[in-house]
Amino acid sequence: MRTFRTVVIVGALGLLVSACSALIPDQPLNNPLGLNKQTINLNTVSTAGLATQAASTTTFSGSLATSFPDQDLSKKPSWANPNGFTSDISATSVTIKPGDATTLPKTLNVTRVSFGLAVKDGSGAPSFTWSYDSGATPQQILVLTRGTCSTAVADGCTYDVAAGSDLSDVGKLIVVSFSQSQVTTLMDIIGGGTSPNEVTANASVTVDQALAGLTSGGSMDITLGNATGTLKF
Repeated sequence: MRTFRTVVIVGALGLLVSACSALIPDQPLNNPLGLNKQTINLNTVSTAGLATQAASTTTFSGSLATSFPDQDLSKKPSWANPNGFTSDISATSVTIKPGDATTLPKTLNVTRVSFGLAVKDGSGAPSFTWSYDSGATPQQILVLTRGTCSTAVADGCTYDVAAGSDLSDVGKLIVVSFSQSQVTTLMDIIGGGTSPNEVTANASVTVDQALAGLTSGGSMDITLGNATGTLKF
């Protein structure tokens, strides 16, 4: 009987804590993954595309290593644990090089995006990974419109970025949403341990044209936007 009472009490306390957590407002985080305004350099890896895509494609791939400090969690009650984390990653600018107005197209469609994160405490542990892939079926995810070209061909051309027909908001190119276990680990990383914390981002981007002259030595530089994140209770 005593064991049964203990189970009931523990269960009731769990429900009470859960109900109280639901009353806690979402907690904003500033530059939560250290990616805001960082530029990721992607190198040309293919001008043929995948079997499921049109033959005339170019794929770029690369990585970025950066860091971010611990967060101020003083407004979070010590007994409350968040059950979610969301954040949006955008592409604020794109540069393709080498090339100029005679060799790089006026417009390009981004048809596939994959993105991965490895996040770890400055001490090396704990850590977790997260990944996203728009899928093998080509989509119009972003529309890139050529803007200014450098006088030096090696420096290439910048492209303005707009949402494609399959993306409602260019600011939400990649929607980051962590699982409960990932959020728990994130809290351990940003709430203590060794700071700064470390992030490695890996990305792959495919466009719908085979870009002449980029078979070797070509690259795409993407400046990322990731100003805020939200802990959800």
